[in-house]
Amino acid sequence: MPTPQDFHISPSLAFVLERPLDTLPSYYDSWKYCADNVRILLTNGRIRPTLESLPLLRTECLTRSHKQLRLAHLQLSTLVSAYIWCNGEEGVPSSLPCCLAVPYTELSRKLGIDVGIAPHATVALGNYKVKPGCTDGSFSFNAENYDLLHFKFLDDYSNDWFFLATLELEVEFARTLSPLFSLVKAASEGNETCMSQHLYTLASSIRGMREKIPRLKLHLDPFVFFNQLRPFLSGTNANVFKRHGGGIIFKGVGDEKAPVKLVGGSAAQSCTLQSLDALLGIEHVTDVDEFLSSTRRFMLPSHRRFIEWLRSGKPNVRSYALQSTSGELINSYNQCISEMVQFRSDHADLVKQYIIEPRTVVSRSRQNLLGQTGTGGSPLMVFLDKTVSSTKKSLITQPLTLHQF
Repeated sequence: MPTPQDFHISPSLAFVLERPLDTLPSYYDSWKYCADNVRILLTNGRIRPTLESLPLLRTECLTRSHKQLRLAHLQLSTLVSAYIWCNGEEGVPSSLPCCLAVPYTELSRKLGIDVGIAPHATVALGNYKVKPGCTDGSFSFNAENYDLLHFKFLDDYSNDWFFLATLELEVEFARTLSPLFSLVKAASEGNETCMSQHLYTLASSIRGMREKIPRLKLHLDPFVFFNQLRPFLSGTNANVFKRHGGGIIFKGVGDEKAPVKLVGGSAAQSCTLQSLDALLGIEHVTDVDEFLSSTRRFMLPSHRRFIEWLRSGKPNVRSYALQSTSGELINSYNQCISEMVQFRSDHADLVKQYIIEPRTVVSRSRQNLLGQTGTGGSPLMVFLDKTVSSTKKSLITQPLTLHQF
């Protein structure tokens, strides 16, 4: 029976990187300088000239340390987003200079993820540091006790809070790990009593994750997020890139004549709900399933393996519940599904407040530029409504007992 550590999952932080580094070897100081000062460079209009003047740095010596790779990728993710989106939707460039394109591509490959804009594993899961005077707690990640390392474009706390509150929810997933692994073990042993107990505990843990969602609203202004921060998370699926062939040329990488299509950062790249879908046997309609499968290219390989392990689980937890005559097992399974439905419904409401509603007040020309998709390229509300619907369909009808006839 594998353990969370076998998939590089922290028992206390789940998929979040434990104690990220904040400094690379001095050879990479130019990356750090630009990432640290990206807000100033954006304000004075010097971001592109400054980044274009960077030396082309080699990445070979970073392969010795996973945490160094993560920090380097975070710094370059910050610089790539800044270079592409510094002049807004109408000022996107046709190419990315080789001093960014080459090392960013190399680091993505070393981490085992696709090249994209602001991947969740990088800008969310490995982007924090403890504030001076605060403590680093397990199972009690308090966003107010942390700062972002990078990806700080705005002189507004909404920028920081969006990622820190997301981290808080990601860490809450750690509470599901014990019942999750215990449930898989109980299913392999055919112990329905233990399965029921672990499913009830799992449902409570999912509820804890859901209760973190309102925290996002505490310091996140919808219009600041939509108009100022969201563009830096966007991929080249935006309408403005159509004149550039739907992508951006990566100088010094492969065929410089072929624009690279970059997927933007998205919560859909989080491992949390996809892990629970896999465990509980929740199946989505074809287009949603294909989209979710595509997001796994931006998860770290060990985390992808975790989801694949859960998906291939035999016996499958849902199959066990479907074949069971135990009302307790079915009820505990349905509690988990109900919590998943509510989580996805609450998340859809959040998307309406922070994306759909602000979109209605911007000019029509701006809407056309942004398009109607999420930063990761999905038609937002259609996608979210389908995930809620397919999760609801996973509820199991209780078998009738004799006294019900």
